[in-house]
Amino acid sequence: MKNINANQKNINANQKNINTNQKNINANQTNINANLKNINANLKSINTYHENINANQKNINANHGVWDLLENHQDRW
Repeated sequence: MKNINANQKNINANQKNINTNQKNINANQTNINANLKNINANLKSINTYHENINANQKNINANHGVWDLLENHQDRW
């Protein structure tokens, strides 16, 4: 009878550990999901940053074109 009671206590303790582990797994999954959202947001920010760099480069190129035109036609001014 003592062994049965001891076994039942062990079973109960094991079930509590299983429940705790499941809670930890769920919490970890929540953290993983939050981290993935942050990664996606960071990637969007990086993409926007690169788009802005490309737009700035286009503006620089356009400005150089204007300066070239002005320099090539400065004798007309």
